[in-house]
Amino acid sequence: MTRRGFLAGAMGTIAFRDTAWASLKQLSPLSAGPEDEKFWAEVRSHFTFHERLTSFNHVGLAPTPKEVVAEVERQQRRAASLPTQVLYREQLHEIDEVRSRLAKLIGAKPSETALTYNASYGLQTGILGWPLEKGDAIATSTHDYSRAFTAIRQRCRREGLTLVEVPVTSPPPSKQAIIESWSAALKPPVKLAVMCTVTFLNGQIVPVAEIIELCRNRGIAVLLDGAQSIGLMPTTFGDWQPEMYTACLHKWLMAPIATGVFAVREGSIRKVWSLSPSEESLERDIKKFEQVGTRSLAPILAIHKALDFHEWLGMDLKFKRIEYLRMKILRAFAENPDLVLYSNLDSTSNCAMITVGMRKKGTMDIASTLATEYAIHVTTALRGGIDAIRISPNVFTSPAEIDRLVSAVEKLAAD
Repeated sequence: MTRRGFLAGAMGTIAFRDTAWASLKQLSPLSAGPEDEKFWAEVRSHFTFHERLTSFNHVGLAPTPKEVVAEVERQQRRAASLPTQVLYREQLHEIDEVRSRLAKLIGAKPSETALTYNASYGLQTGILGWPLEKGDAIATSTHDYSRAFTAIRQRCRREGLTLVEVPVTSPPPSKQAIIESWSAALKPPVKLAVMCTVTFLNGQIVPVAEIIELCRNRGIAVLLDGAQSIGLMPTTFGDWQPEMYTACLHKWLMAPIATGVFAVREGSIRKVWSLSPSEESLERDIKKFEQVGTRSLAPILAIHKALDFHEWLGMDLKFKRIEYLRMKILRAFAENPDLVLYSNLDSTSNCAMITVGMRKKGTMDIASTLATEYAIHVTTALRGGIDAIRISPNVFTSPAEIDRLVSAVEKLAAD
């Protein structure tokens, strides 16, 4: 464990607020490793699983710990007792503590951090709200999220803007190749760049710092999508200094579904139009991005429990466990001539997922057969030159589940 991991584990032990996590209190992540299956089996006991299907799509949506689900239910019941009192006069003020904890996690100030529904909400807010004029262009890579493309194309149709697609191969030959591809695209009339920290298609780690520096030197604003890295890899909003940052919390942070964060540098808040209309008095206030009318605050308040779990486990150990499981799968696939890999074995350039196709079968058929015949749930990746299924284990995934997945994929590929 690194010093960061040690501190995260030590702080997490203190962070547990009640007896719900009693059995985890007895475990020490400081003495556990990515291969300690006894430790991970205990962690697994704090999750609820589907009665039939084994999920390998945690990069899409991850299950929340039982204690987090219970907290959502508790906060919902609390609000239901007297909604106008509890929701508006109590819970609405309590979410600021969540704001502060999330701000610390991503390296932002609380005054720069809005609590939203998901990464898509932040993408749409930034893409539709950043000041642009007819003839300007927005750049994003061929491997960026589909909802980013939807928002960019709508604004292009509405206002006469242009979409510039940055070509990315799978996997790219090098980190420098990604930087050069972006550099070639970042020229007038590009005024806004939309990029992810880790691609959702194949887990490619994007050289964010270098590309943001290119943008800064060329006067191009940046909207950074951290959906695939938050809770798994450090996010340094304060160091990178993109104008905007968005992420959902229901992936590797394992917070309730429909929770997200949207951060904007203080000097840029006034520039960005909120997706849902807000009063002029909130022009410079980060909370203008939360003006969506009545909504349940129970999922937001339950983020506390997810952060407790995250801090207890520690980001370093979580990353190492998921990478250990990813590598077990990748090594099994790497020498199989019937498979086409779009991810690679290098943990410094790829993480969290394996994207693999078959030479003899179509992707949709593979995903369907895995579900119906092997009770394994995966998703498909059919964009940016990729024709494959996407596989992503989680910290609690067992060796038996890994073996069953590998066996099923290799049998399908050979048939």
